[in-house]
Amino acid sequence: MSKARRIAFVILAAVSAASLFADTQPYPQSEFVANLSASLPDWRPHKAYNADEAQILSSVYEGLFVYDPYNLDPVPALAESWTVSKDGLLWTFKIRKNAKFENGDPITASVMRNSLIALLNPAIAAPYASLLDPVKGVASYRSGAETNPETVGIEAPDDATLIMRLDTPAEHLPKILCHHAFSAIHPSQIADALKDNLSPDYRPIASGAFSVKSVSPDAIALEKNAQYWDSANVALPSVKLILEDDGLDLTARYNRGEIQWLAGASIMNKVLGSAAIH
Repeated sequence: MSKARRIAFVILAAVSAASLFADTQPYPQSEFVANLSASLPDWRPHKAYNADEAQILSSVYEGLFVYDPYNLDPVPALAESWTVSKDGLLWTFKIRKNAKFENGDPITASVMRNSLIALLNPAIAAPYASLLDPVKGVASYRSGAETNPETVGIEAPDDATLIMRLDTPAEHLPKILCHHAFSAIHPSQIADALKDNLSPDYRPIASGAFSVKSVSPDAIALEKNAQYWDSANVALPSVKLILEDDGLDLTARYNRGEIQWLAGASIMNKVLGSAAIH
């Protein structure tokens, strides 16, 4: 898999990732510095809903597929392979044998199933749960009309096999499953989506390419997840996300090469080099 796909959260840039005039970092780059917003994300994929959170969570969590950053087509992630029945109603996914959370715990088909079933819990009212409505029993369960999660057509007959039974064909299912809401969540943190608030020191247990190293009022530091199944192709050792909304200051820091990507606040007419703006 292309190393570019491991930093898929850098696909919606307002200002390009490379300063044309003042890149002071040696090559290869040791840290990617960006500004998305001035606020911390909700670290729970089931609850998070805005674009800034999606950019961050897509680097920390992963599901069966991820977006190719060049064309947004689905690319296999935790799903090593899959098959679809002739009628389009039975999808069978094979989970990678080397899929692990950052703490070394395995990511199995059961972990994936439990993560998806938890997303559908009506008590969470997850903003993207309805995208799974083509799957048998999802609409009834997430709406509360059915209370038994076993009626949902998502099964894990063994550690490596995840099955989805659909009511209607959905060729676009892999594109849906790229979204951060359908990520693998560590069993110890699944119930956290039911909490009203998280403690300030909450840290997610990563299933994606990066883990959370530290969080401060000013920045989030991410580091390469050594347990990630495709870590050999993660080119960046670390990512720093600046939490600030002063567009003038951020633009000046970008022009000096201190920030490589502005997707939050910025003053466009003060960016050195209009070719850097997208």
